[in-house]
Amino acid sequence: MDEAGVEFPDLGEMREEARRRSQLRKEALQATQTRITGESHAEIREIYAAELRARDLEIPPEHILDAVVERIKGNPLPAARVAGESLVEMSKGFRELFKLFRQGQ
Repeated sequence: MDEAGVEFPDLGEMREEARRRSQLRKEALQATQTRITGESHAEIREIYAAELRARDLEIPPEHILDAVVERIKGNPLPAARVAGESLVEMSKGFRELFKLFRQGQ
Protein backbone atom coordinates (compact mmCIF):
# COMPACT_ATOMS: atom_id res chain seq x y z
CA MET A 1 0.00 0.00 0.00
CA ASP A 2 1.34 3.47 -0.82
CA GLU A 3 1.06 6.62 1.30
CA ALA A 4 -2.35 7.49 -0.18
CA GLY A 5 -3.77 4.16 0.95
CA VAL A 6 -3.98 2.72 -2.55
CA GLU A 7 -3.10 -0.95 -2.92
CA PHE A 8 -1.20 -1.96 -6.01
CA PRO A 9 -1.78 -5.42 -7.45
CA ASP A 10 0.89 -8.06 -7.08
CA LEU A 11 2.30 -8.39 -10.59
CA GLY A 12 3.43 -11.96 -9.95
CA GLU A 13 -0.10 -12.96 -8.97
CA MET A 14 -1.55 -11.18 -11.99
CA ARG A 15 0.89 -12.95 -14.31
CA GLU A 16 0.09 -16.33 -12.77
CA GLU A 17 -3.66 -15.71 -13.08
CA ALA A 18 -3.21 -14.74 -16.74
CA ARG A 19 -1.25 -17.97 -17.35
CA ARG A 20 -3.95 -20.00 -15.64
CA ARG A 21 -6.71 -18.42 -17.76
CA SER A 22 -4.66 -18.92 -20.91
CA GLN A 23 -4.21 -22.62 -20.12
CA LEU A 24 -7.93 -22.99 -19.42
CA ARG A 25 -8.78 -21.32 -22.75
CA LYS A 26 -6.44 -23.76 -24.54
CA GLU A 27 -8.14 -26.67 -22.79
CA ALA A 28 -11.57 -25.34 -23.81
CA LEU A 29 -10.41 -25.00 -27.41
CA GLN A 30 -8.97 -28.53 -27.46
CA ALA A 31 -12.06 -30.00 -25.83
CA THR A 32 -14.22 -28.31 -28.46
CA GLN A 33 -12.02 -29.60 -31.28
CA THR A 34 -12.39 -33.18 -30.04
CA ARG A 35 -16.19 -32.86 -29.78
CA ILE A 36 -16.99 -31.48 -33.22
CA THR A 37 -17.75 -33.67 -36.20
CA GLY A 38 -19.58 -31.73 -38.88
CA GLU A 39 -21.40 -29.32 -36.58
CA SER A 40 -22.50 -25.95 -37.90
CA HIS A 41 -20.83 -22.68 -37.00
CA ALA A 42 -23.58 -21.92 -34.46
CA GLU A 43 -23.29 -25.37 -32.87
CA ILE A 44 -19.52 -25.03 -32.53
CA ARG A 45 -20.01 -21.61 -30.93
CA GLU A 46 -22.35 -23.15 -28.36
CA ILE A 47 -19.97 -26.04 -27.62
CA TYR A 48 -17.01 -23.67 -27.20
CA ALA A 49 -19.03 -21.28 -25.03
CA ALA A 50 -20.13 -24.20 -22.84
CA GLU A 51 -16.50 -25.32 -22.47
CA LEU A 52 -15.51 -21.80 -21.42
CA ARG A 53 -18.38 -21.58 -18.92
CA ALA A 54 -17.44 -24.98 -17.49
CA ARG A 55 -14.03 -23.46 -16.70
CA ASP A 56 -15.52 -20.24 -15.25
CA LEU A 57 -14.10 -18.19 -18.11
CA GLU A 58 -15.80 -15.21 -19.73
CA ILE A 59 -17.30 -15.62 -23.18
CA PRO A 60 -15.39 -13.29 -25.52
CA PRO A 61 -17.06 -10.61 -27.65
CA GLU A 62 -18.89 -11.82 -30.75
CA HIS A 63 -16.14 -10.99 -33.28
CA ILE A 64 -13.53 -12.84 -31.23
CA LEU A 65 -15.83 -15.80 -30.62
CA ASP A 66 -16.51 -16.06 -34.36
CA ALA A 67 -12.76 -15.90 -35.11
CA VAL A 68 -12.07 -18.70 -32.62
CA VAL A 69 -14.83 -20.84 -34.14
CA GLU A 70 -13.28 -20.32 -37.57
CA ARG A 71 -9.92 -21.37 -36.14
CA ILE A 72 -11.51 -24.51 -34.69
CA LYS A 73 -12.97 -25.23 -38.13
CA GLY A 74 -9.48 -24.98 -39.64
CA ASN A 75 -9.44 -21.38 -40.89
CA PRO A 76 -6.81 -19.42 -38.90
CA LEU A 77 -7.13 -16.16 -40.87
CA PRO A 78 -9.94 -14.50 -38.86
CA ALA A 79 -8.11 -15.20 -35.58
CA ALA A 80 -4.89 -13.80 -37.05
CA ARG A 81 -6.78 -10.69 -38.19
CA VAL A 82 -8.23 -10.15 -34.71
CA ALA A 83 -4.79 -10.61 -33.14
CA GLY A 84 -3.30 -8.11 -35.59
CA GLU A 85 -6.02 -5.57 -34.85
CA SER A 86 -5.41 -6.00 -31.13
CA LEU A 87 -1.69 -5.33 -31.59
CA VAL A 88 -2.43 -2.18 -33.57
CA GLU A 89 -4.78 -0.91 -30.85
CA MET A 90 -2.22 -1.74 -28.17
CA SER A 91 0.50 0.17 -30.01
CA LYS A 92 -1.83 3.18 -30.30
CA GLY A 93 -2.38 3.02 -26.54
CA PHE A 94 1.37 2.88 -25.88
CA ARG A 95 1.92 5.85 -28.19
CA GLU A 96 -0.67 7.89 -26.27
CA LEU A 97 0.87 6.87 -22.96
CA PHE A 98 4.32 7.85 -24.23
CA LYS A 99 2.93 11.26 -25.25
CA LEU A 100 1.61 11.79 -21.72
CA PHE A 101 5.00 11.02 -20.20
CA ARG A 102 6.75 13.32 -22.69
CA GLN A 103 4.35 16.18 -21.85
CA GLY A 104 5.22 15.86 -18.17
CA GLN A 105 8.93 16.52 -18.75
